[in-house]
Amino acid sequence: MLGFQEVVLIFAILLLVLGPSKLPEMARTIGKGVREFNKASKGLAEAIESPIENIKRDMAPSPIRKPTFGTKEKPINHEARKISMEDKKEETHTEDLKGE
Repeated sequence: MLGFQEVVLIFAILLLVLGPSKLPEMARTIGKGVREFNKASKGLAEAIESPIENIKRDMAPSPIRKPTFGTKEKPINHEARKISMEDKKEETHTEDLKGE
């Protein structure tokens, strides 16, 4: 990493070599070059990492599922369920009355 003194020295040398009119133009050109380099390196990294991530995803074990062969689920009897819920309501209501 360059320190403050080194940056000032480089700036002074560039100012002497390029002159005050060419220095901003050169800074813009260098900035564009660095931006393009970063964009290209990011694109290259994505091009390399994307297939690797796809392979990892494809190779990941699938979740274990309960076997469904030979088992038949019983249909839900909604009427019986309603009756049992009504019984529970009555029990709760009678317990509330006993407590008073």
